[in-house]
Amino acid sequence: MGVTWASGWAQGGQLPENDQIKGIKDGALWPYVTEVDIYKCPAGHRGELMTYAMMIASNGRSVEGSPVFKKRMLVPQPAQRLFFIDEGLSSPDAYSTRYSEPRWWDQPVTRHGDGTNFTYADGHSEYHKWKGIETIKQGRDNVRTWVGLFAPATEEGKKDVQWVQRGIWGKLGYDAF
Repeated sequence: MGVTWASGWAQGGQLPENDQIKGIKDGALWPYVTEVDIYKCPAGHRGELMTYAMMIASNGRSVEGSPVFKKRMLVPQPAQRLFFIDEGLSSPDAYSTRYSEPRWWDQPVTRHGDGTNFTYADGHSEYHKWKGIETIKQGRDNVRTWVGLFAPATEEGKKDVQWVQRGIWGKLGYDAF
């Protein structure tokens, strides 16, 4: 995508609609997906025209030595690899977690019944509901803010972040407990 987010996005700031449309049309997907409404979940935040985010590994960007890919055809186990998330807002980077430890980088998304929708590298999509009460609380409390790294303490919370880590990276970058 081109720029679709405002500098104050984490405090609810939004670009004017025409600027968001320009950002969508400047993106690499536009030649293939030429309907602006496809880029927004109907339940997204009012005024946001792009509510989906690409996972950081599919953006070809490594975190702490994590595996990445730049071509969808090279994705190992594409039916298990997360490609897009229904984040609900337009933010300036791909969606990510830490690789070398069980921590969230971006907040858990809880806008659809304490879970969210994911699209996989093979093209299918699924809804995933979080199990950890602390995952749900963190997502609810920080919908439009970035509060820094979040390390779950409960077993259910750790399983939530590990589920996303495996989906993004294909594996954990540390020994699971």
